[in-house]
Amino acid sequence: MKVENLYTGMWWLPESQEEKYFGNLTIDVDGKANLCLFFFDPYQNIYSFYNLLSQKKQITGLVYNLSEKQDYTFQLINPIPRGMNEQGIKKYFCSSSEYIIKKGNQGFSNLMLKKIRLSTNVINEWIKPTGIKEDSLTDSFSYIPPPNIILYEDSSYKVGIEYNGKYIKDSKNSSIHIYELKWIYVELKKEISLDKVQNFIDSFEDLFTLILKNQIKFTAIELEDKNGKIYEYHSAKSKKEFSINGPISKEDIVDFNLFKNNSQSIISNWLKKREELRLIINKFLTTYKNITMYDENKFLAYISILEQYHKIRFKIFLPKGERYMRMYNKVLSELKGDSLSWVKKRLDDKSEINLRSRFRELIEKGILLCVESDLNKLIETRNFLVHFDEAKKNVFVNHELSFINIFLERSIIQMFYKELSIEN
Repeated sequence: MKVENLYTGMWWLPESQEEKYFGNLTIDVDGKANLCLFFFDPYQNIYSFYNLLSQKKQITGLVYNLSEKQDYTFQLINPIPRGMNEQGIKKYFCSSSEYIIKKGNQGFSNLMLKKIRLSTNVINEWIKPTGIKEDSLTDSFSYIPPPNIILYEDSSYKVGIEYNGKYIKDSKNSSIHIYELKWIYVELKKEISLDKVQNFIDSFEDLFTLILKNQIKFTAIELEDKNGKIYEYHSAKSKKEFSINGPISKEDIVDFNLFKNNSQSIISNWLKKREELRLIINKFLTTYKNITMYDENKFLAYISILEQYHKIRFKIFLPKGERYMRMYNKVLSELKGDSLSWVKKRLDDKSEINLRSRFRELIEKGILLCVESDLNKLIETRNFLVHFDEAKKNVFVNHELSFINIFLERSIIQMFYKELSIEN
């Protein structure tokens, strides 16, 4: 369903359908919903409405699109106030990056969901067509939907792939094309409310971004309620996808069959470890394929990710050795009173491992593929860019940084693959 132009109609807050407001809704080029509400009654308190909307965090509208000559029901989620105008007819402005749509004039009261469907072009290219059948006798094709594939299941929900075929007529030569749409679905064993949906979307967008080495944004999202009704869900985000047939090499991504055959353990590991690794995953996803980012900043981000990963997975502090403890006891035995307590406190402080030692351990674990001379240059470059010590000359410069960043990207992706038990 294509959303465009102007939507005009009545809007109301949850559980307050008796008090409606006239408003115009537009969808901008980034997919964000922008709403202007009109308060014709001079005694209506626009500030009271603002407070109520802040509490309810949702607003529903029954609107009409003149160009399509079609009724729609919208629900905006977590609308952000954009301003008020109290001169003449009072106006209230807000916008939302999350909203659901349904054709017709049925509302969304107490909407509880049992299924989420997610799709995007890159995933459609990754999963090969399976339901298109050729009849050699008549030289024609037909479509028979293949059975669903179950990727993961636990006590809370089931994740899988379902297929949907479409026959599309070519307006130029009247030929018929068969197009197979693949959906990643999440079937919930206990219904959830609308505010829980975005977490599922974010989680699977991040997972498939790592698997496909491509910024994934689900461009088609459907929600199914407990009565089997289907709603379209929209979430405006500034992510850019690339076609697998474009800048993404097919040899450079996880093979679909490998993923399918190991999907139970991969998704299980993802769900268990995503929160623990959330900060470095987020840092990587905001850096990876970011063409507006300077190579120096990208390099520092990747070095920081590897350092933080070592702190999470291995150890932060150096153990006290035998020589240290011998000197420790000798020094303390010669001190008394305040001097003793002051020195003891500082000697008892833990010694944090330096960056070089962390990276050596990552090399030993097979996470960072690097020789000693390159390791020295990595550390020197990081120190130079952080502390800007002009005396440091053994650093990567200009075009070298671009190649080093690719190497670091691959190391970090393989690091995440090990966490997910992906042998690519």
